[in-house]
Amino acid sequence: MSGHDTEKLPLAGIMNKLGAIACFIGGLGIFFMMVLTVVSVFWRYVLNDALFGIEDLQVLGASVVVACAIFYGALHGAHVTIELIERHVSARFLRYSDIAVHFLSFAILATAVRALVKKGGCGLECGAITSNLGIEHTPFYYILAVACALTALFFALRTLQFLLGKGA
Repeated sequence: MSGHDTEKLPLAGIMNKLGAIACFIGGLGIFFMMVLTVVSVFWRYVLNDALFGIEDLQVLGASVVVACAIFYGALHGAHVTIELIERHVSARFLRYSDIAVHFLSFAILATAVRALVKKGGCGLECGAITSNLGIEHTPFYYILAVACALTALFFALRTLQFLLGKGA
């Protein structure tokens, strides 16, 4: 498995299964967006008429894909990293900087979860609907919150793993 050494994590089996589910759902989201794009292009250029609300569906589909990618990418180490200091500092410094970065990632994601749940709970009262079709954003905020919560759990487990000296 590329990226992080997830086999050593507590709850590794569950995290990997959730990652596979996120990959599948994200793939369905990409397929949905592809079908929408093909239908929209056909409608616009062959039938010479634009489909109403297609942008709303594309944006909501993209939010599901992003939610799945956040967790799956963290689980497999797919996010961009820059390894500038590794050959210039000691292994001890790298260990402590990894602990700090993983903990900060957990804290930022936990804050994002709180904000997403709060914003999602507002719903129609705050006017959180799509511009054309009036689809409420609440379930999509919650999907993103769940993805961020799973990713925060992953970073919390990685922080614990580094603190116990079992980090890669």
